Amino acid sequence: MWQIEKTTKSCQNCNSPIDVSQHYFSALFTNLTPADKDHQSTAGDSRLLRRDFCANCWEKRTAAGEEEPFSFWQTIIEPPAEPPKTPREVLLNFFDNLFVEDVMPAERPAENKDVIQVSNLGVPGPDTRLKSQVKYLFALIMMRKKLLRLKSPLTRDNIRYLVLERFGDNKTYEVQEVNISDEELTSLRQEFSQLFEFRI
Repeated sequence: MWQIEKTTKSCQNCNSPIDVSQHYFSALFTNLTPADKDHQSTAGDSRLLRRDFCANCWEKRTAAGEEEPFSFWQTIIEPPAEPPKTPREVLLNFFDNLFVEDVMPAERPAENKDVIQVSNLGVPGPDTRLKSQVKYLFALIMMRKKLLRLKSPLTRDNIRYLVLERFGDNKTYEVQEVNISDEELTSLRQEFSQLFEFRI
């Protein structure tokens, strides 16, 4: 069984480090050094010696006609992938967006692809019955998921509100209590599921 080593992340010839996103060449050689052969005999396996070269040194060794490798390839050290947005962050972004009033297009900040826009749910900026329903239902979902907690009820102008506090930074929201029929509830849940592409 062949054992192939991982990249050394440095050039075999000039010893310069191979940086993230830098193209380089990896080559496998069968002509092992005495130390490599001793290791191979004691380990009881077969090994190909891997050597990494920066692009400049690879061109130089190719032009000089140095030892041909058993195999070689060009590769790159990929940067670490950014962690995907978690459902928690998606829900918080959407909920925050429900409280952003309509602004003129020229005044709107650049769209963030990780933020779900309220308009995707057909909810206009100023409070309407639909938007109030979305706020209220979504607040209940956020409480169930322990992203928001009830700080206190509030009555203003004979209208009842929930004063909610976000875990972590204690940001507060006022959400009007509204009646939602069974039909409206079913419709909103379906739209939420389609929008977020996971069960909420």
